[in-house]
Amino acid sequence: MTMHTPPECQGQMIEISYGWDGGKFYRQVHDRSDRTTTWYRAHAASARKYADSGDEPWNEEPKITRWTPCEEPDCDADNND
Repeated sequence: MTMHTPPECQGQMIEISYGWDGGKFYRQVHDRSDRTTTWYRAHAASARKYADSGDEPWNEEPKITRWTPCEEPDCDADNND
């Protein structure tokens, strides 16, 4: 999955990036102060509405209202044959 960090989220103590994988929209929050990374997945209805809008998450933060904490996505899982 390719992650995109909107300009307003770059160079901050807490850097937030977004990416699509397998039809799901993810948010990665990296805290530089303690080097932790937390993952979230957009609520399905919010992700669909966002995908239908045609907005691109690499220019500004997406207007997703509901994020659910999740494990880091295993983007290679579909490619392990």
